[in-house]
Amino acid sequence: MSYKVAIPSYNRVNQLLQKTLPLLEKEDIDFSDITIFVANKQQYDLYRDALDKFSNGKGKKIKVVKGVKGIVEINNFINNYYKPSDIVFYVHDDMDKFIYYDKSLKETLKKCAEYLKNSPYGLMSFNPTGNEFYMRGDDENNKKFKEGMYYAVGCLFMFKPNPKIVRSKDTWAVEDYDYSIKSYKFYGKNIRYDRFSCKTKINNNKDGGCGIRDYKTYLKSLMNLYNRNKDYINLVEKTNKTYLKTYGVETIKHPRLVDKTSKNKTSKNKTMKNKTSKNKTMKK
Repeated sequence: MSYKVAIPSYNRVNQLLQKTLPLLEKEDIDFSDITIFVANKQQYDLYRDALDKFSNGKGKKIKVVKGVKGIVEINNFINNYYKPSDIVFYVHDDMDKFIYYDKSLKETLKKCAEYLKNSPYGLMSFNPTGNEFYMRGDDENNKKFKEGMYYAVGCLFMFKPNPKIVRSKDTWAVEDYDYSIKSYKFYGKNIRYDRFSCKTKINNNKDGGCGIRDYKTYLKSLMNLYNRNKDYINLVEKTNKTYLKTYGVETIKHPRLVDKTSKNKTSKNKTMKNKTSKNKTMKK
């Protein structure tokens, strides 16, 4: 089963050459299937020159495409770049490690691409924890593909290109939640494969990357998302010391996806059944 590999990157040539690309090369991923999406002509020249020298010239097989600047903008660009018939594995440029329980990453991606291709859905998410303990890779239930309302972490997912699903600029700090909800609304379900994940770190380097944010920016994006999707999000308070480095605060409002419309439908159906049952009893 064939698939494309899309990697957005901005001003982070070293991270790409030292992290994600060596991992993909080690796993024997075909470089001719990889496309690096950059912001402009200056970035194109920078990446093209570096890739041509990578791994004794193997990097020449990798395509570089001039897109637009901004995480939301470049992700919408990528979504429109590929054909709707393509299956795309999307990954960020700064992966520290891929975690999988199949024989190889190549086998994992092939299996996931085949399942997504044959399904009526458009988004496949992977375990968001990056923690082997929570992944429970040997659990028989986790060996199966699951379908429902699943969140696709922004640095690692697989999708079918769909120009009708457009990320919103005013939710850029939580654009992966925005995309997960919109995909769920469009297709009815998302897919989850829990035997695959990654380890990476949020990079707040002001000179590159897409993780530049403070808590006010994050909260503004989150509330924009929440106000438009109250039937699909619960907000919880979450405390973690790493948030202090990322956002400047230890406790943040955090979104959890839940389809409240589905619960309402189930509740209404049960009420209707009870009324019908009572009416039949009364007639008797």
